Amino acid sequence: MSDKRKIILMTKLAIYDKKLGDSDRKLAKYFRHDYIYRKNMWTRFFVGIATVIIIGLYWAYKIFIDGTDIFGIDYEAAIFKSVVFALVVIVFYSIIGTIIATIEYQQAKLRLQRYFKVLNHLDKLRSQDMENDKYDLINEVRRELNKNAKNGAKDFEGASSDGAGFTD
Repeated sequence: MSDKRKIILMTKLAIYDKKLGDSDRKLAKYFRHDYIYRKNMWTRFFVGIATVIIIGLYWAYKIFIDGTDIFGIDYEAAIFKSVVFALVVIVFYSIIGTIIATIEYQQAKLRLQRYFKVLNHLDKLRSQDMENDKYDLINEVRRELNKNAKNGAKDFEGASSDGAGFTD
């Protein structure tokens, strides 16, 4: 029964290692704050690039398709609106990125805790089996000694009077 249970535990550990083990261990190298900061840094960078592209496409549409006069544009207001739009989008995605990164980090830590709990349980089962094997070996040696002692007593019944155990 213990062997079946150990096989089940080892299978669970192997499945975890194959699917999520490497990524969770890589993530666990960071403190939570550092992991979230790192993820958000890339989120902000790519959202900023996407926002600049969207603003550029908007102005290209306004100028080339709508036919807006380039000299009639209030550049101060347009830049202010574009900067505000970019900041709002970056802050929005930073908040969402923080929430997602926090959830990822917590789930990975929880999975690693479960992994080590199962690993410790497997180690306890293994040490119990080793302890049982040791006692089984001791009991087997005792049985052999008792068996030999009984056989030896039978051998001594026919022994000579000099006590050497040999017959004439």
